[in-house]
Amino acid sequence: MQTSICLNCANHLTPGQKFCGACSQKSNFHRFTIGHVLHEVFHTVTHADAGFFVLVKELAKNPGRVADEYVNGKIKKYFSPFTFLLLCVGFFVLVNNTLKTYPDAPKADPAILKIIPTAEQRQNYLMLIDRTGKASTALSKNSNLITVIAMPLYTFIVWLFFRRRGRNFAEIAIAMIFFTAFSSLASTILFHPLLAYYKGTPTFLSIFLLTILLQSLFYTWGFKTFFKYESITGFLKIWPVIVLTFVTWIFITMLAFFFYVYRENTAKVLSALWDKFV
Repeated sequence: MQTSICLNCANHLTPGQKFCGACSQKSNFHRFTIGHVLHEVFHTVTHADAGFFVLVKELAKNPGRVADEYVNGKIKKYFSPFTFLLLCVGFFVLVNNTLKTYPDAPKADPAILKIIPTAEQRQNYLMLIDRTGKASTALSKNSNLITVIAMPLYTFIVWLFFRRRGRNFAEIAIAMIFFTAFSSLASTILFHPLLAYYKGTPTFLSIFLLTILLQSLFYTWGFKTFFKYESITGFLKIWPVIVLTFVTWIFITMLAFFFYVYRENTAKVLSALWDKFV
């Protein structure tokens, strides 16, 4: 249906005008059908110039260049980083909930229950196990969503150390979105089937730590190019900062975990763990 007024912004159109001069929407409108929706999805994902898979390929080849070109104006060349992040996180949630890669919730040990002297102490023990299970499951099932929440902190730490490299906070945030989304997608495809297969075994932790290591190296590789470092020195400067961001967020997450589980006894538990570690 050819319209004389743009249905998006109400701008007047001349006969035969294919696009609105104000908002660029097509003047030819037709009722949505299933075929039309599927065509739009396919076109969005596979578009030769700025499709989802094109962005994945370019990020795999040179993530720093992608971020650099995007913040320098080549926006139409690439798939939207924000939409890309949402799709990658959604894919992670789908795979994670399907494969159930997260550890099973802990259960109360009957042997421990037998030696607890009072009913009140047994109830406290059961509440502790219940809270631990809920917190562990929530952290495991939503780890990528939690990473998205952590991105402002990641960005701030990277900006704090490399603000003199000519990038502002927003530009670093865009690069962080690209790198986080791609590393999430790659780890979901490559490592989550293995994590599901080895769940409950010592190998699970090894695979998980390997995933974190490779992600830190990927971030470092991307930011090396993004910050215009030409030599290996740049890599050696960036990698410790990326590790610091990971460690900082893990520390904050674990504090929140302990506070949820142990409540008013958090300080005592952390003190006891520190004494045992030392």
